[in-house]
Amino acid sequence: ASGSLDITIRLWDASSGDELAVLRGHDHWVLSVAFSPDGSRIASGSYDKTIRLWDASSGHEFAVLRGHKEQVVSVAFSPDGSRMTTASWERVRLWDTVAYRDRVRQRDEARRNSETVRPFVDELFSKGLDCSAVAERVRTNETLSEPLRQAAINLVLKRCSEIREQARDTGRSEDD
Repeated sequence: ASGSLDITIRLWDASSGDELAVLRGHDHWVLSVAFSPDGSRIASGSYDKTIRLWDASSGHEFAVLRGHKEQVVSVAFSPDGSRMTTASWERVRLWDTVAYRDRVRQRDEARRNSETVRPFVDELFSKGLDCSAVAERVRTNETLSEPLRQAAINLVLKRCSEIREQARDTGRSEDD
């Protein structure tokens, strides 16, 4: 893998020298690239002050790490892949890649759950039910698994907050 001033990461076949893929995502020069010890992930550091994590087999960017105030000039994984060190002109940072990977997985699962229950929540609101009635229907629905119920409750809370904000802006209550 190589980083470039053309803001790309390029993957190469080490045997033949053939270019396999071009990864795009950074906004500025890519200054450092590293493979995880198991070869499943790639980390890239950039002049744009971010570290991006990529799935090595698909080339999919799955995380952007922020925290440096200066350009990221070096990235490296620990021998077991559980940590990553990044360096910029202002400091060195140590990242727990296992915990971060778990948070990314949880975020993605929550997003999928939210999309799964969105039609159900939309249907309840389309029936003209107020926020309390929608929340009660979600809470008592026995067909939803606990993760889906939590996703639905989060959607209801968000929607009710939006309704209250719109009502404040127009001078009406949610029950009008």
